[in-house]
Amino acid sequence: MITIKQMSIALVVLVASFSARTAVAADGVCGGKNTPLTLSSSTVSDGEKNVEPGREIKLVFSKNISNITVKEANRTCFSMSDSAGREIPLEVVLFDDQLEREKRNDVLLKPTYPTDSRTYVITVGGALKAKNGASLEGDVVIGFTLTGSESGSGRGRFPVVMVVPVAFLFVSIAYFIHQRAQAE
Repeated sequence: MITIKQMSIALVVLVASFSARTAVAADGVCGGKNTPLTLSSSTVSDGEKNVEPGREIKLVFSKNISNITVKEANRTCFSMSDSAGREIPLEVVLFDDQLEREKRNDVLLKPTYPTDSRTYVITVGGALKAKNGASLEGDVVIGFTLTGSESGSGRGRFPVVMVVPVAFLFVSIAYFIHQRAQAE
């Protein structure tokens, strides 16, 4: 039979164990503020070639960057530019960490790729912060090249997807001219 003294000792050990874990987490050893925020993964890697135009880019960080306390400021930490240094319009999607908890570390980037450039750079500013206040140790830069890029410029190329519609247009015009000539 368990005595009251044994139960009291077990309760004190349990409370002390919980307090020690809380103290360790608070000082940063278990992913707290003293551990810097890092980029864990990306669907586009630095230096990658043959990235499909129109592709959305998913970045996953080591901590929650979507909490309401940091979400709006974090949205401004993402930018994209082309090889000439021009800013590229970029939709930044940060998820609701309360409704989609599994996406709290994720950001989805939806760029608008202009047709006159093929090489791009995404910059994540060092000001990006996690919910716990941890931030990146500096800017994160990811450079990549779109599919079909040899020289870094897409000028002067005729998109393959346009061959069929243009051919159809020419055949239709030729047929129309031929029919009209026979009618006269």
